[in-house]
Amino acid sequence: MAEACDMTFDISKARIFIRPGYTDLRKAVNGLSAMAEQQMAGEPFSGNIYLFCNRGRKLLKALWWDRNGFWLSHRTLWVRNGLRKTSSPGLRRMRKRGN
Repeated sequence: MAEACDMTFDISKARIFIRPGYTDLRKAVNGLSAMAEQQMAGEPFSGNIYLFCNRGRKLLKALWWDRNGFWLSHRTLWVRNGLRKTSSPGLRRMRKRGN
């Protein structure tokens, strides 16, 4: 019988970097790790977490190195009740999605 492997990740030791703007999330591990290294001046093999979002800010990808390989996580950000929070200097309002 095979031994179980330890798949825990200590996030308290990782730094989190968020790429400003939007990213083409069709990119996979190779493209996102190259982007983290070249455009974000990061070190993809350091164990830090790199976050990327799409143009509509509805999809999020997280990339990090864990001892022997990359983890790539994909998350869809849902908006409750069809409303999206928006903010501008000194003003916060709600508006219908798609407007």
